[in-house]
Amino acid sequence: MDDHSVDIICISEHHQTQDIQHFTVGGYKTLNYFSRSQYEKGGVCIMGKEGFDFTKVSFHNSLEKNFECCAIKFDNSGKETVFICCIYRSPKGDFETFVTGLGTLLENIYRPNHKIIICGDINIDLLKNTKHTQTLTNLFLEYNILQTVFEPTRITPVSQTCIDNIFVNYSQFQSSVVETHISDHTFQVLTLAENNSENVIDESYYFRNFTINNVEAFKEIGRE
Repeated sequence: MDDHSVDIICISEHHQTQDIQHFTVGGYKTLNYFSRSQYEKGGVCIMGKEGFDFTKVSFHNSLEKNFECCAIKFDNSGKETVFICCIYRSPKGDFETFVTGLGTLLENIYRPNHKIIICGDINIDLLKNTKHTQTLTNLFLEYNILQTVFEPTRITPVSQTCIDNIFVNYSQFQSSVVETHISDHTFQVLTLAENNSENVIDESYYFRNFTINNVEAFKEIGRE
């Protein structure tokens, strides 16, 4: 954290109870969290530097194993509202339930002037072109949100998978993968800089906007 001047830390699978809300370490404290009550392990939390000015964002659609989520928002120097969301999906979690939960999250926080950062362990290998990866990518593209990590984040003797990621609607950023040797997953680091020209995304994307409200409106037109 010192090497990368980290302001915000998002942790998937913290394995802690509700007591994690009181956890502090090295000048960081828990800003928001989700802990399991029915099953063991799992859980997500967001930590930030002491004195960080933020607001907790409450969602009531977290489902243990399927879609675990916590979020905060803060004002970026009066320019924009920034949402940071940490999510987790168990390898045994239902994919359709996960996508529904993620879609509801995006619909709740999206506004044209909002910046969004969503990160976590989703246990979907984004190095492979599968129906699941296509569904996830298309959902994010509905909100102009793009993947930032394109290399393995979990390496074992028999596999290399990119199951952890950070998704943003920023156009300028730097992302990196850091091996810390304290987890079987790497750390993914996102650096945002207004004047950084590296990783500037200037492509145009065309897509159908399949939000829940738009789908219902389409059905209503069909009934007329």
